[in-house]
Amino acid sequence: MRKIYILLSISFLFALPLAAQKYGPAIVTFNNGNIKKGLIKSFAPNDNSIKFKTTEKSKPEQLKAADIRSIQIPVENDELIIFENMKVQNYRKGIIVRKLLEGPVSLYHMRVYQGALGNMDHYMLKRPDEEKCTLIIAATIGAKKQLKNYFEDSPALVEKIKSYDFTHIPDMVAFYNQQSRKADK
Repeated sequence: MRKIYILLSISFLFALPLAAQKYGPAIVTFNNGNIKKGLIKSFAPNDNSIKFKTTEKSKPEQLKAADIRSIQIPVENDELIIFENMKVQNYRKGIIVRKLLEGPVSLYHMRVYQGALGNMDHYMLKRPDEEKCTLIIAATIGAKKQLKNYFEDSPALVEKIKSYDFTHIPDMVAFYNQQSRKADK
């Protein structure tokens, strides 16, 4: 199963700002803390390197994906799309995935083309004390059970998952984070 994930991890990750361009603006933060501002070319989560240019006219250089901690892509209204290099169960190396939510459970996402099945949403869940993200593939038979097990410390959420009150993983994580923050006060 791991081989399928690795082989099929081709993602159209930059449907937003970079899809219609060859290069788009980005801020790249490296594992050592260094930061580079410039332009990057669209990439897939499991690429070994990412093409980077300091200016539109400069020569591209290859940045090793393993050396990258995060990539920030500016979009409208001073917002940023954030990608982070994460260790994910069933993957041998880190993959660069989009961060959707941050909190007691952070949520990451990538869309993966899986042949006849088409595009499938892969979500990664991670608590601060976990070494690797837990991979949940939406719309699969085992996803509901995985989610109930992952959120077993929130009986209210488990009930909502069982009764199909929540069918979208981002809604589940947002609910969990909100409940956790209330409990911490």
